[in-house]
Amino acid sequence: MGLTKVYPGANPMKWANDAIREDMNRRNICRRRVLLYRDASEELIKEEVRKIFRDPTVQRLLEPFARLAASQNLFKRVVDTISSPIYAVPPVRRLDPEGEQDGFEDLSKQVRLNETMDLAARLLNACNHVFLYTRWIESLQRVVINAITPDMMVVIPHPDDCLTAIAYIYQRQVRSADGKYLSHWVYWDDEITFEINHDGNLASAPVLHGLPAMPFVAIHRRERWAHYWDDTTGEDLVSAAISCAILNLLSIRKLKVQGFNQLVVQGDLPGFPKGQIMDVQSAIVAGPGISVTSLQNEATAENYLTLLDAIKTDAAASRGISRARLNQEKAAGSDDVGLDEERASMVRIMLRAEHDQFEVLKMVYPGLSADAQIANVDFAEVTERTDKKNLLEIWDLMRKMGLRNVLDDVKALNPEIRTDGEATDELARNIAITSKWVEAMRALNMAHDVQAGAPGQNAQQNGAMGPMVRDGMMSRDMAGEMAGESVPDEA
Repeated sequence: MGLTKVYPGANPMKWANDAIREDMNRRNICRRRVLLYRDASEELIKEEVRKIFRDPTVQRLLEPFARLAASQNLFKRVVDTISSPIYAVPPVRRLDPEGEQDGFEDLSKQVRLNETMDLAARLLNACNHVFLYTRWIESLQRVVINAITPDMMVVIPHPDDCLTAIAYIYQRQVRSADGKYLSHWVYWDDEITFEINHDGNLASAPVLHGLPAMPFVAIHRRERWAHYWDDTTGEDLVSAAISCAILNLLSIRKLKVQGFNQLVVQGDLPGFPKGQIMDVQSAIVAGPGISVTSLQNEATAENYLTLLDAIKTDAAASRGISRARLNQEKAAGSDDVGLDEERASMVRIMLRAEHDQFEVLKMVYPGLSADAQIANVDFAEVTERTDKKNLLEIWDLMRKMGLRNVLDDVKALNPEIRTDGEATDELARNIAITSKWVEAMRALNMAHDVQAGAPGQNAQQNGAMGPMVRDGMMSRDMAGEMAGESVPDEA
């Protein structure tokens, strides 16, 4: 299904150049999200300042504070709060037939599959789309998976289904002979691939790549309709993040301007000595007939900060994040219902991406059998990282109902353990260690919550000293000291 099969007589190079040029506005819009997520929003804030304040003098006064205003990154914080738990505990991938399992795990480590899929989940949440490009690099003698954001990708959609791509064109940086970095574009369809340089000319001639399909996995955050790209979902969060940066900038500017008292000079102004240092620790020489007073300024940005807090709270709430969660406070279980729904949606999307990525790996890497299939991808329970106490209570209830067993708990807490036999060995190891500890505590007749400041005593000593401590005739420290002195040393 190459481009020329869908559009007979089409020139792929011309189509690629036209698509790159026509798609520039969308890529620039997406670029804002990438800059926000990468903590590189200084220029973005300056652009907004120029749009809001048209006076060049005002722009010149505000732009120096753009870097400081970027200190609060609401966009990245919300994105990571939703996405980070998905791969915090790597999923367990089981293959059929089982003989392929060890080879696939070695390949997963080589391509850093867990780390790459974690990055893909975060970029997906930030940009609505992300593309995984898998290829064999001859110079490295290994497979590499690269994540490509939508600002670096152009798609030619199928004429009969605009949600299906018949060609991908991605941007890559190339260093020229004089040391400058230039943007090249690499074209792929089902049949050929070639590279276009920064001038729109061929950098490498078209070649038949020989793969049964394009080695890309396209992951989309929402179901789409009528258009390949989703440019608008999440723009409210982008606007909120930029608004917070502007309010933060105005707050810093106001505190800087009004943070110092302003001097007022009256009298013989021409006779006022010039070039004096205006510092709180140095005196000002006024001269005869001149008076200097201080104008008290109110240094507060409360109105800006109040609005900033309201914007952050509302923007986070639209993504299911409560005020308590946003402020890193202890959140009740009901506070995270919306957040859990967002994360559950991400798990479903990434589950499908896992299967698609495996098929591409199998196509690119000859070490995997053509018959190999992913039987199951078991993601760790996301709730484990939100409120572990509630999770343990749920597990206990499920065991009582016969829906879970202790080996399930062992495997959930140790994702590297895949079989019941390995879980049984780990459980036996924990029981053996615990039994020795219990035996030692019983031999010393020590309480389970014994502390260094309250040493254990035998039963006779507890019986004798207990009433004295209770009646106030002896302190706990005195009882502890006497117990320590009276307990004979072991031979």
